[in-house]
Amino acid sequence: MIEEIEGYLKIVRSFPLVSLNFIKNLKVIHGKELESHKYVFVVLDNQNLQELWDWSTRPANLQINRGRLFFHFNPKLCLYKIERLKHVANFSEFSDLDVARNSNGDKVACNVTALKVDVTQTRSQAVILMWSQFDHYDPRSLLGYVVYSTEAPYQNVTLYDGRDACGADGWKVDDVHVPENQSALVYHLLSRLKPYTQYAFYVKTYTIATERTGAQSPIYYFRTNPDIPSVPMSLQVFSNSSSSMVVTWQPPTEPNGNITHYIVSGSWEKDDPKFLSQRNYCFDPLTLPEKKPTFIFPEKTQEKKTEEETCSCEEKTEPNTKSETEVLSQIDFEDTLHNIIYIKRPPQNRSKREVLGGDLQLMSKEHKEEKSSDDKLSMELTKENGVPNKIVNGIYESFEIQVNGTNMYVVTNLSHFAEYTIAVQACRELVPSDNGSVITCSAKSIFTSRTQALPGADNIDPKHLVLEVSNQTLATEVKLKWMEPPTPNGIIVTYHIMYTPVDNGDAYSTLMSSNGWSWS
Repeated sequence: MIEEIEGYLKIVRSFPLVSLNFIKNLKVIHGKELESHKYVFVVLDNQNLQELWDWSTRPANLQINRGRLFFHFNPKLCLYKIERLKHVANFSEFSDLDVARNSNGDKVACNVTALKVDVTQTRSQAVILMWSQFDHYDPRSLLGYVVYSTEAPYQNVTLYDGRDACGADGWKVDDVHVPENQSALVYHLLSRLKPYTQYAFYVKTYTIATERTGAQSPIYYFRTNPDIPSVPMSLQVFSNSSSSMVVTWQPPTEPNGNITHYIVSGSWEKDDPKFLSQRNYCFDPLTLPEKKPTFIFPEKTQEKKTEEETCSCEEKTEPNTKSETEVLSQIDFEDTLHNIIYIKRPPQNRSKREVLGGDLQLMSKEHKEEKSSDDKLSMELTKENGVPNKIVNGIYESFEIQVNGTNMYVVTNLSHFAEYTIAVQACRELVPSDNGSVITCSAKSIFTSRTQALPGADNIDPKHLVLEVSNQTLATEVKLKWMEPPTPNGIIVTYHIMYTPVDNGDAYSTLMSSNGWSWS
């Protein structure tokens, strides 16, 4: 930053310049070389120059060692601002040849009266300003008022900071007409503001070019009210065990207030047996991971196999054309997919899809259709500061947890290999202007994930495996009976049976659907 100048300072025909604050650290002009051998500070024909320095933000200690001032044809630079420079630099009186009284400040109101402005109402995206009309001796000279406003993170805004080479300075400009009633108060609505944001503003009169009197307010500050935050970003959910999930997220892009906590909620989306039963697992079997089989060695007995008592799948070739079962299965799949992804907005007659904050609101078919007391409890949990979580046999069926000071949470006590819909909301702090019905939490950011499988949950207990061997004349038949696993990893669709003759050791296997056998 410039602090000393050996020669002279000359500013000529600089259209973008509104002030000289860009050299606000200037302390000394030595004047060892002068313009026209007599002028050390030349300011000539600057059409938009309105101020030399803001003396409230810079030290008033400018030292000029030699030379005189030259100020001409600066139509917006009032003479009293040049007088202030003379006082700071300890200049002697200057003549009209040095500083022209008729060409400096001749297009602005230099006799300025202070204008008091009040903020009467504040909302999250708008405020209402009010001020008394400027009492001018000739009302015809007052053309209107101009309101300047800008975002101000800190209360250090000046009138002319931020001006670029094209003349833009970041101030938003609103024109306000003069009311017909001269005694009426003037109101103006500042709209399209950002929630919970500090703004600076000032108001000045707009007069005819030859008018030398006017009014201008000092710079005021206000902060808009907070609003509903936007949804949390980058929500990710993954399972790190068979009974827990790790939930991570990022703060909302528009907090619209001070974020104090997050609400992590979820519900168990139970698998629908009707949908899974539509698939023909004999023709289209599952690809199962290798499991350690349970070996049973029956006694060698000749049995006759009858068609009525068999429980294995028939060896049939899959038809080329789609069967009625496949068509029904496809229809049921599409219906289930719609039931999971899209829900109706409960109390309103609106579209079938509901999008809040860019995220689809997910809810299972159970939550839409069931009217039981359990379902009512689950719906109550979605309220802010809701009722206790729903836990059955130590397992969360639905939950709502408040998380403070972190963007990560580990949900435990979940069912193994279960699909959970996890939602995260951002909540801001309450302010005195909030009423009892104000909403302080965002819409839900939603993610669906499944916990890991529990090892051993799909195993058949050998203690409950029963073999019945019957002697027949032509063949041998062995009937197997077993108990289903009490808490398997999802819905059981098939059983994989492996058996090996004792004499040759060759292994055989068969696949059987879960509904293709009986207990009899």
